[in-house]
Amino acid sequence: MNKELLKGTLNIILLLVLSKRTTYGYELASTIDKLSNSTITLKESSLYTALLRLEQQGYIKSSWSETLSYPRRKYYEITPLGSEYLTTNLSDYLNINSLINNLINLEEDQ
Repeated sequence: MNKELLKGTLNIILLLVLSKRTTYGYELASTIDKLSNSTITLKESSLYTALLRLEQQGYIKSSWSETLSYPRRKYYEITPLGSEYLTTNLSDYLNINSLINNLINLEEDQ
């Protein structure tokens, strides 16, 4: 997938997954990979940079697993501010998606 396109949508993608459940980084990346039919395969550096940025913005929070077994995992969950951001901005992404679909169909109709 085009890196610039992914960069512009990664926040929404991560927040959408986290709005469904609290999860850790590897599982988050695996879920996105699976749901995208391997179209979006996140590199560790991209994933954790985005998660850190979202946490600094207050959209997600993290906590370490309380289990004594290894490996310890850092879990991420969406915050109320993140849910608000998602609600506010998701309609913009859906509108863009609709526009692109309309333009594709327009081209096919001509």
